[in-house]
Amino acid sequence: MAGHQFFRSIGLSPAKLEAEEKVILPMLDAGCTFEKPLYYDDIITIHTSVEEISRKTIRLKHEVFRGETRSGHGHEIRGWVRESEGRLSAVPIPDEVRTLLEQDSSSEPQAPNPWLST
Repeated sequence: MAGHQFFRSIGLSPAKLEAEEKVILPMLDAGCTFEKPLYYDDIITIHTSVEEISRKTIRLKHEVFRGETRSGHGHEIRGWVRESEGRLSAVPIPDEVRTLLEQDSSSEPQAPNPWLST
């Protein structure tokens, strides 16, 4: 969910990409290191940033916090994949998307977080 929210926050909604551009962002790899326990009903914050952009993949870094305490960290690798004539193939990430991904992720998100109530 953190990966999808990250993409929404920079204006690259996965649902919109699929509907308008026929692009999907399949998860190719993920990993997590647990450092401290979390408990039911804990309120957590996940900090997500772009760690690496290759020609056809994006590696996101996640850090999970309960309050000020980091409880774990991990990564996910997403492909940039286009559907054409019923076939899926990895395609190069467009320059304008690369620019969005390379921007400072501490800036104000472009899309609200649907998981948080105001």
